[in-house]
Amino acid sequence: MKEIYKVEKIGFSETQLVEDDVSCERQWTDIQPPQPCWKPKFSFRTNQWTETATEAEMNPPFENEQTEKDRVESLENTVLELADLILSGGETNVE
Repeated sequence: MKEIYKVEKIGFSETQLVEDDVSCERQWTDIQPPQPCWKPKFSFRTNQWTETATEAEMNPPFENEQTEKDRVESLENTVLELADLILSGGETNVE
């Protein structure tokens, strides 16, 4: 048995298990897409899959990633708040 892939403009839409002696029709291939694959494209001319995703698509930046400056400022604020709490004898301004 072998797995075949129904080729679409980008990627594939379905797979099927067929006997090893079955030949693929034009829209199908038995060549496995690369792993991992984000936006694979198959060329029937070269009989190869190509990754078409950009580097940014494959490795998007983290939206919540803090810069070092942001982390330092946050730590400084925490230290100042703790120092105020200690100096006030543990009393808070929260009512």
